[in-house]
Amino acid sequence: MLRVLLWLEGFPIPTYAARSALIASLRAAEEALQEHTAPTPDAAATPGSAARREPVESLAAELAAKRGRNAAPRPIRQPAAERTRSVELLLRTFGLGEPPTATDSEAFAIERLLGVAPGRRHLVNGAGPWLTGSPHDLLTAGRILALPVLVKTMATATDTELEEARPFAHALFRLMPLAARLIGAVHGKDNHAGFGGIACLDEEPAMAPLMVAMTVGMRRSDPEMADNLTAIQASLQHLPDALANVKDLLDMPQAVLDENLAEQPAAVRRQVLRVVEAALEGKLEGARTL
Repeated sequence: MLRVLLWLEGFPIPTYAARSALIASLRAAEEALQEHTAPTPDAAATPGSAARREPVESLAAELAAKRGRNAAPRPIRQPAAERTRSVELLLRTFGLGEPPTATDSEAFAIERLLGVAPGRRHLVNGAGPWLTGSPHDLLTAGRILALPVLVKTMATATDTELEEARPFAHALFRLMPLAARLIGAVHGKDNHAGFGGIACLDEEPAMAPLMVAMTVGMRRSDPEMADNLTAIQASLQHLPDALANVKDLLDMPQAVLDENLAEQPAAVRRQVLRVVEAALEGKLEGARTL
């Protein structure tokens, strides 16, 4: 895992070594999930059978009910049954690679579980909602992004593909969470426009190999996804400079800051002060995963 993180950050790790570590990490995750969802040896294991469903349902219920530091985020309140079913569908689609079988209401519930549902109605700086289209689009992406598929993708990925994917994966793993935290600070809402779930993405090192594999898979399989990755990476490349400017504000005397803000509209003043407060509290710092 450490080798993957160092390679992703641009340290001089040979790409072939990073590739081996990526494959090992993904295979370990796949084996762990299969172990937790395998039916008992003496039970029928035919697809759709109760023996096959029960272990997955049990794991989904356990994960959905978890609270505390190691629990999945809860950006939006959900009934327990809805949350459990949403976790189960994500496990089946992206963990086990099963074809999605969600109803419309279940697909919308998954958006609520992930916290992205506000993206259908909340705006950022006047831009239209970023989440549009069918709620089933997320589950359809399982054909490219399911864990078993990603394992196969990485097994055939070339060093060139990995090197080309690295800046995009870095943007997803490191810069998108920072952007989400900044958006939350500007608007005074942790999950403004549905970005709250992204804000903690870089706190889990195991997400780094997934981001790399997903980037390779998207660039290889779907031109539209590849274009979206390019647009995301381009929009985020100046974020470190913006955060450096925020840190400069912290060194500015309060009287000077007040004078500079005096001629700004009240809404702008409030946003700047919220960002300064978030920076003082360390909310804009990147997670320490190394």
